[in-house]
Amino acid sequence: MENFLINKIEETIIKETQKQELKENIEKFLEIYTHEPLSILDKNNTNLLNSIFTKLIPDFQNNKSIKNAQEIYIAYKQNGTNGIEDYLIEVNVLLEYLKKLSLQTKETLIIKDIDILENIKNILQKTKLYNLEPNKLNNIIKNIPLTKEEYEQISKYIEENTIKQINREEILKDTPSKKDLIEEGFSLTFDIAKQVFITEIDKLPTIEEKIQKLDVLINNNIYENNSNTTNTIVILSSILKEEIEEETSLLNELDEEDKQIVKFVYEWIDYFMQKTKLTAALCALCFAASALTGGVSAESSKTENVAPSGVFEVTIDGNTCDTAKNDAYRGFGYISANNSSRLLLDYMDEQPEAYQKLLNWLFDPNRAVRMTHLKIEMGADVNSSSGTEPSTMRSEEDAANVRRGAGFRLAADVKAINPDVTLELLSWGAPAFIKNGKGVDGVRELRYKWFKQTLDSAYETYGLEFDYVAPNFNEKSIDAGWIKYFANTLHSEKGTPYEYKNIKIVAADQDARYDLASMMLEDKDLMDAVDVIGIHYTSTADENTLKCRDKYGKELWYSEGLPPAGEAKYAATADGSGISGVNSMLDVAGRIINMSPNGGYTMYEFQPPVAAYYSGATYYPKQLMTANQPWSGALEAGAGMYLCEHFSLFTEKGWQFVKSACAGDGKEENHVLSETTNNIVTLADPETGDYSAVLANNTSTERNYTFTVKNLDHAASAVQVWETRGPDDGAYDENYLKNIMAIEPEKSSDSYIYQLSVKPYSLVTISTLEVQPVDLTDDTPQERLALPYSDDFEYADKAEDYLEDRGNAPRYTTDLGGAFEVEQTDEGNVLTQQITDDLRGVEWGMTPEPVTTLGDDTWANYTVSAKVKLDENGDEECYAGVGLRYINASAKLSRSGYRLELVRTGDWRLCSNSETLAEGKLDKFDPALWHTLTVTAQGDVLTAAANGVQVASVTLENAAVFSGRAALFSSYDRNSFDELAVLPADMTNYVVRCDELDSSVKFDGDWEHNTMDSFTNHNRTASYASDGSTAEFEFDGDSVALIGTASEAVITVELDGEVVADKITVNSGSKQAFWRRYGLGMGDHKLKFTVHSGTLGFDAYEYGSMAVLQNGDPDGGMLNDSGMEKSALSNEKQTATSRSTAAIAAVVGAAALAAIIISVRKKRKNKA
Repeated sequence: MENFLINKIEETIIKETQKQELKENIEKFLEIYTHEPLSILDKNNTNLLNSIFTKLIPDFQNNKSIKNAQEIYIAYKQNGTNGIEDYLIEVNVLLEYLKKLSLQTKETLIIKDIDILENIKNILQKTKLYNLEPNKLNNIIKNIPLTKEEYEQISKYIEENTIKQINREEILKDTPSKKDLIEEGFSLTFDIAKQVFITEIDKLPTIEEKIQKLDVLINNNIYENNSNTTNTIVILSSILKEEIEEETSLLNELDEEDKQIVKFVYEWIDYFMQKTKLTAALCALCFAASALTGGVSAESSKTENVAPSGVFEVTIDGNTCDTAKNDAYRGFGYISANNSSRLLLDYMDEQPEAYQKLLNWLFDPNRAVRMTHLKIEMGADVNSSSGTEPSTMRSEEDAANVRRGAGFRLAADVKAINPDVTLELLSWGAPAFIKNGKGVDGVRELRYKWFKQTLDSAYETYGLEFDYVAPNFNEKSIDAGWIKYFANTLHSEKGTPYEYKNIKIVAADQDARYDLASMMLEDKDLMDAVDVIGIHYTSTADENTLKCRDKYGKELWYSEGLPPAGEAKYAATADGSGISGVNSMLDVAGRIINMSPNGGYTMYEFQPPVAAYYSGATYYPKQLMTANQPWSGALEAGAGMYLCEHFSLFTEKGWQFVKSACAGDGKEENHVLSETTNNIVTLADPETGDYSAVLANNTSTERNYTFTVKNLDHAASAVQVWETRGPDDGAYDENYLKNIMAIEPEKSSDSYIYQLSVKPYSLVTISTLEVQPVDLTDDTPQERLALPYSDDFEYADKAEDYLEDRGNAPRYTTDLGGAFEVEQTDEGNVLTQQITDDLRGVEWGMTPEPVTTLGDDTWANYTVSAKVKLDENGDEECYAGVGLRYINASAKLSRSGYRLELVRTGDWRLCSNSETLAEGKLDKFDPALWHTLTVTAQGDVLTAAANGVQVASVTLENAAVFSGRAALFSSYDRNSFDELAVLPADMTNYVVRCDELDSSVKFDGDWEHNTMDSFTNHNRTASYASDGSTAEFEFDGDSVALIGTASEAVITVELDGEVVADKITVNSGSKQAFWRRYGLGMGDHKLKFTVHSGTLGFDAYEYGSMAVLQNGDPDGGMLNDSGMEKSALSNEKQTATSRSTAAIAAVVGAAALAAIIISVRKKRKNKA
């Protein structure tokens, strides 16, 4: 069947360019859907059920596919969630491409490529999730000519892969009775839950409203309130209603009220558990915590994960030390990639002391983190998630230039601090010229040339000798032939500046997959070629991977891992801890602890450890420390730095894992480690017999341990206990890395014994070493980048080799697409976008149209002006532009803020994000001349001018971006820019931005605080309101904006005690103002808003200020969301008192009932 289908596709002619476009498009969507944990993706991308309903069932929106929806829902329950995300990802990729192809060809959906058909085949074989009847298949591939016999073959194939109807009674037979519940001792809780159901949910007239109400109460963040999702909820609700009716006969022992609450909550939990891939126990507990997508509610630190009590016995036996050389501990690695180090170029030049402090904190073997490894992305001028890294070569004839980008210069500076740090090269994409190779061998030759000449240039320029190279594309399919070719060719080189044959090969940097090991076991040449198996985002390894380690001596690395994401200061406000929850300090600590006992990994590499790019980039914030204000030189060490110190201060590279005292549990899915209880890793110094152990308790239960130590020289030595946990009554970080006690072991026969209790939500290190923690405070004050700001790209006040040393990168810029570099011309230095269509490289994910952004994201009312000169070889689509209020910088949101673009035809357009606000054509336009473009934002009024003549003035009426950086835009042409100027407007030029979880905000009513929301939000936070909830704050400024996402939300706003907006409907996207007001008069003001209905995620508030002050405003308000703010956070915590009693009861009652139900179900199954 496979060959038949492939042959049918091969019969359909498709141009090579279309094939390449297909592959790039697939890679693009895979990047969007898979690179970040599903729990913290943009909600528009995580609505998996909605995606399949609306895209796979064309007539869904007309409610004609109830039967199909039921089939999918039932199959979803039957099959669990194994592979479900992968399935939906493949479907989305396929259908997005088909949609695009149909628009290009003006035809209906046409399949013209083997890869497309392979996707369909894999979906059918792998998941059996969608009942593709022959007529449905024909709708997809009807443009492939089929004979009757061929059609019958396809029909038979589909019939063999359709889903099977399940026995409904098998699903429902474990539903508990009230008798069961009472026997469990929960009758009182059950009655409370029943009362809540009656008062909060049952009063609603329809099952749809009941489900939606419960959805609000448990903060189901997977849903986004749009019309498609509403349709999905309606159909699912109808299914639930039918199931409730059918189950009634199975619950005869319950009275009517009991039936309703048991069946309703049971069904919702069962469906919800399947949807979120949570286990039963964790689902029940998360139900109460409302932390189902990584968010943290005000009670989550108390209920998120309850571990069983008892004493955990740990034997630290020196005779179990892992003495294998390839199993020795290697510490932490630094990944410089994805544009994350770009602003270090400016720290290097303008803030050398701050730059040196940063490197010392991270790499000095006597300081904080003591990293031992540095991996550099070998850029390809493509966006590798949060920006582009410039390629060292752009043509086969180019001499490799390793001064482009920050990575190689960073490596040289790191080696000066610690020569023992090992270096590695890895590519995400590749420059375009490698595609010019003839056949597979020709492509490999050019790709190898790129690597080889880069290695040569790194040595010639900086004296760098690389220890490792990872030849496979990062997180892409394994190209075993290329890996073997690269290793053999590299190790055969003669006359190299150092012994290239000693460079070790790392492969294949897959994302939580183990395919490489099985391939190595079947291919001796591949086994010989690979020295290190690197795997991303998993602490576990399969049998084959461990066999490669144990039998063949391969090293295993956790070669890309998450630093703590989000901001601990706001998490502490929300949950009282600040270090627990998804992607938190304790989550990451658990991954590092588990990586040895469960995966055999010896090194954990952070991506990225330093955020030296602007906020708003993809995945930001996600770093150990922040360095994105080069004009001030400010640095901030985040919670992750203290996490690292728990390991690095108490261990060294080369220490051995004590296998008897390494243990890790929990459930690892979608890059998230959950349900952990006792997690410990122990390392010993093979020379001295000192030892250290790190324990993470990410539960609400105190964990008790008894340690028995023997066969180590320091078994009898006292151990120092260091602890990190959330605040008591002080600052969020008041309890970070504190030496809380010393314990003297008691001798018992040939061993030494002591006990230790680890507090809930805490990280603890015990060690025979006595250490002094490193001071991670930075006294450098934050400062705004004051207006006016200008750049003529001459840099006359800099050293003569200033531009050469930084690869001609302009000051303070970060590229999201393309490559903006300064070049010399007869007219002086100009900034030119370098990448043309023929130079567009092999993509890793998705690279937007060229754009570079710079400056301070608290700029609000200002003007951006620049001279532009369009590429003389550009076509009619060639354009260049200037923009402002640029606030989001991901590949998907690359056209952020407002911009004026000039096209080579003389047409101009004033745009907002992807929308054109105004357009026209310049008179007597000469594309060969320089033209001055100017765009100004003053409040809600945008004005645009070309060559000094105003061409447009637009008043923003709906949601608006209130503040942001400057930006330059270009098509993929060699367009040039000069005389960039950012000038203050007549209104207040700056804003102070306060996160909604800043303690200046007072909440009342039912709010759910999510501290791990989308990276498109400030600091990843969002607070979701239920009907009747309010928030209020005071500010000292002349304008104010409420920032967040809103969908048909009805709000009332009171300003200084007066209602200024009464029950208005608002809609907005991420980092947009859903309500704003100017002209208040500089002074103290008080704002309160009430949410009456709809969906509203409150993200931040901003207020206008003219002050160019350190640390924001005189009271210390947040300057920006870079993670560097000295915010006005007080010692107060948002507590449950801000919530309504009924809402609390609803959540707690439902949670208790869920726990009971699941407990009873488990008992029944055990009895059976």
